[in-house]
Amino acid sequence: MTRRRELLVGFVVLASAVVSVVGTLWLQGRGIGRTETEVHVLVNDVGQLAQGNAVKFRGVSIGRVGPIEVEPAGDAVRIHLHLMGEFLPAPDAVVLLAPESLFGDWQAEIVIRSRFPNMAFYDVPPNRRIQNGVRVLGGFTLPDLSRLTAVADEVAQNLAVLTDRFDKAFSDETAASLAQAIDNMEELTATLRTVVEEESSQISGTAEQIRIATEEIASTLAAARSSIDRLDAVLASGRVDSILDNAVAITADFRGVSGDVTSAIDRLESTLTSADSTMASLSRIAARVEAGEGSIGKLLVDSTLGLRAEDLLEQMSSLLDDIRANPRKYVRLSIF
Repeated sequence: MTRRRELLVGFVVLASAVVSVVGTLWLQGRGIGRTETEVHVLVNDVGQLAQGNAVKFRGVSIGRVGPIEVEPAGDAVRIHLHLMGEFLPAPDAVVLLAPESLFGDWQAEIVIRSRFPNMAFYDVPPNRRIQNGVRVLGGFTLPDLSRLTAVADEVAQNLAVLTDRFDKAFSDETAASLAQAIDNMEELTATLRTVVEEESSQISGTAEQIRIATEEIASTLAAARSSIDRLDAVLASGRVDSILDNAVAITADFRGVSGDVTSAIDRLESTLTSADSTMASLSRIAARVEAGEGSIGKLLVDSTLGLRAEDLLEQMSSLLDDIRANPRKYVRLSIF
């Protein structure tokens, strides 16, 4: 009886151990005699992820999360993923750690990096992407609900501060000033509209003047084009050569005339030099006359000499008159 009980107790303990092992393997997503693929993930932090959480691909559970350990350098956390069957991740595959439900369960989902371009997945160096035959992927952890709540609380506090400042900034006086500014803006808009309407006619006139000026410029350009065409015709006719020859001959004539003019200028300079000498002599004579030197000077300076000369001239005039009247009185002619 005792032995049977011992056998029964042993059988129960053994069965319990088998059930525990099988249950543990089942909970971890492992199967007895089934192929398993191990993949490692490097992330900055794991959030609320724990060993035994589900690993999913395209929403399908393909394995369980294994041991989680910190790297020896302390720069990342390594997560062991145990995947069912032979699973080969894509070259650009990454792992996204996120809550699986609102009840605190987390999951590791294998995704493609291009689907989440704004997420900073851990960049695994090329020399660490395969270690001991195990593929190493980069991962990114989404903020959990507690972090989102903290961020939302901080945002709410910032909004409260902004609201308080907004209330202080926009008081009744500020609102009245803003209303006055709006009224002034409406008045300014009306004034601008009036000015634009008044200036529209002037702008039209200016546009018409611009059109006329453009037409005149076009006609001028046409005339210039015609002149250029005629110039091209002249150049093509060969008359330019004869014109140039005539210009050369005229230039030679001008050169000769220039020589003659230069010679005449030289002679004129000599004449002017002589004239300057003559004028200097005349200046000296005039100075001596003004000083009373010589007969002319004395005549001009001494008034008595002038009177005497005038008296002498009168007497000579009387004598000549008498000679004309009585020639015999002065000239006697006898023959024999």
